[in-house]
Amino acid sequence: MEKLIKTIPDALIVSGAGALSCGAGLLHPAAGLIVAGLLLMVGGVFSARREPAKKDED
Repeated sequence: MEKLIKTIPDALIVSGAGALSCGAGLLHPAAGLIVAGLLLMVGGVFSARREPAKKDED
């Protein structure tokens, strides 16, 4: 259950990024691709700066 709670924020961020790029794509297809690319680059930078996940030792 704790793993599920830890993954909910990541799932919300990915869903929000998808909705944002789809909305921009409805306005103009090139804008959707540009927004999606920018969100992927920002996500890559943030995931690279995140500290490594600790292994659960049960």
